[in-house]
Amino acid sequence: MYADDHQGIMPYDWADAKNWCGCEAPNAWVYPQNGQLWPYTKNYSIYICPLDVGKPAVNINVIPAGKTQKDYPLSYSMNHNAGSKNIDTLSHLTRRMLFIQENRVSTYMYSMNDGTFGPNMQDIPGDVHYNGTALAYMDGHAAWKCKSDLIYECKYYW
Repeated sequence: MYADDHQGIMPYDWADAKNWCGCEAPNAWVYPQNGQLWPYTKNYSIYICPLDVGKPAVNINVIPAGKTQKDYPLSYSMNHNAGSKNIDTLSHLTRRMLFIQENRVSTYMYSMNDGTFGPNMQDIPGDVHYNGTALAYMDGHAAWKCKSDLIYECKYYW
């Protein structure tokens, strides 16, 4: 719907300005109500997986007063290579990920769920769903994938 309303352009994904989920800087807090998709969703609960509720989001360093890493309101990230692109110029829409559930508890120093998922795998897919994660694809379908399958997909269909 967002792309339809913006001449085919996908939402912005990078965490340095108003992006799809309301994250304004890497390692910073997310404010979904400030994101580009909020007018289409208007529902905080769709931004976080129920299995992530209460789990700390490590590597989030900018935390608002009265909150902790356990209150972080985001489970999903957008494919960095789809952000701000015209959907008509992207190939393999049935295999190209749009959103992925990231791992909240990774201790890898560059891994943080700030709304952007990079193809070089510095971001870590979630594994709370039987060693796999939930994905939404560019053509609109959703699926579950195990981590090993995701590594292949990220390499070839990003």
